[in-house]
Amino acid sequence: MQEDVSSAVTFAIRHIGTGIYSSGKIRDYLLKNGYSYETSSDAVEELILRKYIDDERAGRKVLLSRTGKKQESRSMLYRRLIDAGVSEAAASGLVSDLKDDITTCVALIDATYPDPSSLGDDPEDACAAVIKTCLRRGYTSEIASRAFRLWLSGADQ
Repeated sequence: MQEDVSSAVTFAIRHIGTGIYSSGKIRDYLLKNGYSYETSSDAVEELILRKYIDDERAGRKVLLSRTGKKQESRSMLYRRLIDAGVSEAAASGLVSDLKDDITTCVALIDATYPDPSSLGDDPEDACAAVIKTCLRRGYTSEIASRAFRLWLSGADQ
């Protein structure tokens, strides 16, 4: 059994190379390549101890790609981290360090609509377009509405 873990560790290291992978992605990779769940899990634990896998680092890589026009709510980012194979503990820690949803929603609106005049002349259409964008990114309608009002008040200055 230990030989299987050693083989799985070596196999995974060759796959990892200089890349950044989460524990879940490496476990899935080993499973797809014929290793048992137990062997894959043991190999992942060994790789974490050896620092070949760092879920926080893998998670930060995911979060870096979700800024500006791609900004998302905390709950959507948590789901994205889990889907990327980041452990629940690492995902929770990373998400708790993020700015609150109001702040990031305002940033999303600002990145998507840098000039309020680009929203057109009809305030209702403008509000609906902004809210729709925010909802697609996982924000609640309440957060989106508050963020839109904050963004508008900042744009008036």
